[in-house]
Formats: sequence, structure tokens, C-alpha cells
Amino acid sequence: MRCLFPVKMTVDTQGDVAVDRFWLRGVGGSVPSEGIADAMKRNMEQLLVR
Repeated sequence: MRCLFPVKMTVDTQGDVAVDRFWLRGVGGSVPSEGIADAMKRNMEQLLVR
């Protein structure tokens, strides 16, 4: 459990490619640790369709 919350999102499509961005913060607006950011990056990369 990472307890991250969206503070901003952009959802866009360019041609047939989704170009979405999510800005996440922790409880009370705290910046996620480097470890949590790295774990999220690995999780998201596993979801990419290439």
C-alpha cells in the first residue's frame, strides 16, 4: 500500500496512443519517497502495451 493520491491528471490521446500523466502525493501532500516512486514506475511499466 503506497497511500498516494492524485493532485493533478492529464488524460490525452495522440492518434491511437494514450498519453496520460498523473501527479501523485502522499498523505498531507507529502512528496513520495524515492523507493515508492521507483516501485510505482516499475508497476506502471509492467502495464505498458508495446
